[in-house]
This record gives sequence, structure tokens and C-alpha cells, in this order.
Amino acid sequence: MFRRISLQRKGFLILACLGLITHEAVSQQKTAPPQPKKFRMGFKASPNFSWMHGLSDEVKSDGAGIGFSYGLMAENNFTDNYAIAAEVLVSSMGISMAHQDTLIYYQNGLGQRYSEVSFDYKLQYVQLPVSLKLKTNEIGKFVWYGQFGFAPSFLINNSVRTLSNPVFVGKKYSPNSTDNDFNGQGGKGVFKDDVSVLRFSMIIGAGIEYRISGNTMLNIGLRFDNGLNDFLRDKAAIGRSNFMALNLGVFF
Repeated sequence: MFRRISLQRKGFLILACLGLITHEAVSQQKTAPPQPKKFRMGFKASPNFSWMHGLSDEVKSDGAGIGFSYGLMAENNFTDNYAIAAEVLVSSMGISMAHQDTLIYYQNGLGQRYSEVSFDYKLQYVQLPVSLKLKTNEIGKFVWYGQFGFAPSFLINNSVRTLSNPVFVGKKYSPNSTDNDFNGQGGKGVFKDDVSVLRFSMIIGAGIEYRISGNTMLNIGLRFDNGLNDFLRDKAAIGRSNFMALNLGVFF
């Protein structure tokens, strides 16, 4: 009699353990994150601050500017942890630079010398970044990533404003109220063609992705965009434009 009761208790315990294991397996299956999609797309917006790095004695940076990027992003995952990322962005940036030399501006056949000349460019590009993205496995709801690549850009809009001080030589020149700006009417327009149409840069960044629901992922990161070519078309002045961006986006 006692043996039969003991066997029944053992059978009950075995069935209870099997039920618990089955429940845990089903629970894990329900809470397990979905498998990452091989291809995904999303939208992004990126505020940035930009500056110029002077590579010749003629020019130097005159402060940082503020810009903004927005557009589409896409990824093709060729393994769980590696992807090729591509973007189509409209990116604006502000570049301020100061000229070290005294410049001569000719108008109507007359030349006038100016010192302390500064240029404030507002530039807009179409950017086509392509990069390799390295990702961790999902930890909780977070994925950490790093990426590096290149970003060819094409200038689509350009405006410039200048400030300067006239240099007086003897009594041959009579200043007037417009002489503090030698760049045409209101300081706009004359030097627009001094900026290269093509910009080529290297990008490196890092960030996190947070799973909102299903395959919808929130993307937050930082990116450094380092210009590789001279953004000026002036043979006497050489400079490169750089910017740091905060990436905010959503993958679907």
C-alpha cells in the first residue's frame, strides 16, 4: 500500500516537472525576439554642427555652424551581425571661415583692399552614404552597433555672406556705408562659385537600436563625417569641411 502511494507521488512529481518545463518553453517562445529581417528600410533625421579645417595659411575656421539632414535609410543583412547600409539624405551645413590675407576686390575696373575678411557659407548637399554596419546580438531589447564607410555628396544649394573692413591707402579712396561688405549687394552671391560641387567624406559612427514592437526599431547614434577633399575651388586657399551629427531614425 505504501509503495503504491509512493509511486503515485513520484508520477505526479514527474508530470508536474514536465508541465513546468513545457510552460517555460512556451513562454520563452512567446517572448523571444523576432528573427531580424534580411532587408529593412526606415526614415532618419539628424541635427549636426559643422566646421572647416584649414589646410593652408590663407584660411582658418571662424566658428561652428548648425545644419540638418533628413532622408531614407536601408540595410541588407548578410549575417545576423553584419549589414551593408545605404542612405539617401538631404544635408545642410554651415561653414564659417576667415581669410588671413588682405584681399583686393575689383568692381567697375577699380580695386579696393579689404582686411579681416570672413565667409559664412550655407551649403546643402544630396548625400549617398554607404557603410558596413557591425551589430551585437539583441540584449534585452537593445542592439549596439558601429559603422564606417564613405559618403559622396553633391552640392544643390549654396549661399554665402561676407564681412570685411576696407583698407585705406592715402586719399585715393573715399569710404561709404557699403564698404564694410565687399561681396556685392548685401554680401550675397559673388563668391558662391568658390565651393566645390562634389564633396567626398569618410563616415564613422556608433549607436543603439531599441525594439519598439515586432521589427520596428528605434535608432539613436552619433556620426562623424570627415571631409576628404578640398571643399573650396580657390587655388590659394585649401580647407576641408567636417560635421558631427546626432542620428535619430526608425526602421520598419
